[in-house]
Amino acid sequence: MGFYDSYNRDVTRQHVLWFMDLGVDFILPDWSNHIWGCRHWDERSDGVNALLHATQLALETLADMRAEGLPVPQLALMPGLSNGRPATMEALNEELEWIYHNYLRNPRFEGLWQTFEGKPLVVILDTGAVAHPQGSAESAFRIPFFKQTLEMSAAELDTFRAAQVPVDDTHFTVRWVSSQNQTTGHHKLGYWSWMDGVIDPPVTYKDGMAEAVTVTPTFFNAQGWTGAGAHGRRGGATYLETFKMALAHRPKVVFLHQFNEYSGQPQGHGYGPDHNIYVDTYSVELSDDLEPVSLTAPGFRGDRGGWSFYYLNLTRALMDLYRGKAGDSTLLAVSGPARGAVVSGVTLPVTWSIVGAPASSFTLAVDSKAIRKHIAGTGAELSLAGLAKGPHILTVIAEGAQTRYPLSWIELDDPLEAPVPAKVDVPFAVK
Repeated sequence: MGFYDSYNRDVTRQHVLWFMDLGVDFILPDWSNHIWGCRHWDERSDGVNALLHATQLALETLADMRAEGLPVPQLALMPGLSNGRPATMEALNEELEWIYHNYLRNPRFEGLWQTFEGKPLVVILDTGAVAHPQGSAESAFRIPFFKQTLEMSAAELDTFRAAQVPVDDTHFTVRWVSSQNQTTGHHKLGYWSWMDGVIDPPVTYKDGMAEAVTVTPTFFNAQGWTGAGAHGRRGGATYLETFKMALAHRPKVVFLHQFNEYSGQPQGHGYGPDHNIYVDTYSVELSDDLEPVSLTAPGFRGDRGGWSFYYLNLTRALMDLYRGKAGDSTLLAVSGPARGAVVSGVTLPVTWSIVGAPASSFTLAVDSKAIRKHIAGTGAELSLAGLAKGPHILTVIAEGAQTRYPLSWIELDDPLEAPVPAKVDVPFAVK
């Protein structure tokens, strides 16, 4: 399709069509990094005005598509109070008033806004928990790059928090969002999450009911992509495993993290005292982007090729599972070896993950020949003895399981009318 461009309405339209295929209810444009340190909304930079223009174009695209009779998703905005140096609550309230008068009162955009608890929803990023009276610098500073980006000492941040006026929720239902809630504990204050750093992301509860959880194809924790505990794509297994929390708790809102992130900090320019904490795209494997990308084009940091339609297809299958539309389908992902891996040695560790209808056992095959059968659990060793050097296809088969979701890498799937055996093919080569 070409390179991404926020001002290209054809690109936005294609995104919306994909969201419709997935059954996405609302889109959350990210305005969070836009008024760092501002005391008033009218101090915003020209870069923020460019963001407003891109959002206006996206809204116009949604309105045009709706006029064609298409069931487009709705929209909720994500301003920011603190992520970089905190803005004042006064600046945020002025911004909310601007959004109301410029967008909500525009008749062309009527009905395009996601309502929540009776009013249009805004979800405001606040990693420093500035908006909550029980927030603390100590909780935010448990994450080193939060401490750095907030640009205040603990005493300054806590003093700043105490001086803020309340948020003006006259026109909006307000929800606050932080990140790395497994460490900050901000979900206990009612905060939703941008992305958490564990395979079982915390679920935010309100009045005893599960309200929100964030699922993701990959994640990092306090030390970023290259730190211990980060999980890469793992062939889709990370996405399946984080999604289990949505299936277990059934919250009102499931955030699909995320679309549109193509680059990150250059080498040696990360956060932290050693500049080695990377929190945007690091590589193809260490990237949290769900959007279809080329299988062959050059990527970031010397990578080549991406995941094409696989994660879009996997998202659709997971959402159907969540909504009870998947029947008795099983979703299977092979976490190791990676697609295209070049392997050597005596044995090959094979690992996988599964959600949906259970399997009775698993079979491993190479080049369509079964090598190991009736495996219990989600991992096994595969002998490489007798395998010729060069390319092969590993197949993991979920015995007694079926699926309606092919999970293609090269094209957008439609769910099958008749289920097929649940299996995954992984190309690899013996060195």
